[in-house]
Amino acid sequence: MRKMIQPAEQQRVLTELQDELDKTTKKDAYDEAKFWNQAFVTNSQLCLQFLRSKHFDVKETAKMMISHFETKKRLFGGGEILAREILQSDLTPVELDLLRGGYLQLLPSRDASGRVVTVTNLSPLKGNSSADLERSMWYFSMATLRDDDTSKHGTVGVLYNFDDAQVDMSCFERLSQLEFCWPHRQLGAHIC
Repeated sequence: MRKMIQPAEQQRVLTELQDELDKTTKKDAYDEAKFWNQAFVTNSQLCLQFLRSKHFDVKETAKMMISHFETKKRLFGGGEILAREILQSDLTPVELDLLRGGYLQLLPSRDASGRVVTVTNLSPLKGNSSADLERSMWYFSMATLRDDDTSKHGTVGVLYNFDDAQVDMSCFERLSQLEFCWPHRQLGAHIC
């Protein structure tokens, strides 16, 4: 497992990743996304985000990318939406209200190590469907990860209103599983 690679090594590692994905047989959603827009799916910036999140372990990165597209298909459906970024216009009014209401937020500045600080208000977990929460979290997280520095430095999370949320643990577990589907490196968390 490689922790960091030099820019000159990137193309070799990207080729290794593509070879690993090509030899994997069970990847229907990934193949569907690639059919719709190969340039999006094989984009070096996207692939590098996944590689960084798995410390350049090619096999684990391929598994995560396959899981990413399977989960994206489960949440948003098949077709061309698999092969592009999720936009606000893809979200329902309820999901947009969750975002506007502060369910997920970014602090205006990074921490001392250059990491983005995300803040999650757990109160909306009570009374909203897990699908609405998952879809809005997917949009927020993937939009946050479009910034290359966030991909490189990772994030730190703050979760609040944990006691007031009366969290349905099955919903919380589904939301937690999303962490394994996107190129997200959460390097710390604080629960209050």
